[in-house]
Amino acid sequence: SMLPLLAEAIATRGVQVLLLQGARTPAELLYGDDFRAFADAHPQFRYMPCFSRELPEQPHADVRHGYVQQQLAECAPD
Repeated sequence: SMLPLLAEAIATRGVQVLLLQGARTPAELLYGDDFRAFADAHPQFRYMPCFSRELPEQPHADVRHGYVQQQLAECAPD
């Protein structure tokens, strides 16, 4: 898994990471639970799953409806 390497980079370099992942429905989202758990454990990592068709029944605050490219403006640094 890439997550231990990412945790090391966050810790040693002090970077912030944003991962946007697209899927049509929650059932099609790959590794969503792993990325959410990692985000919960690492405040410098933000995970934003984007669903183009169906949202989860109880979406996390970082869940977005639409396509990944539609969310980029929200994520762009000032």
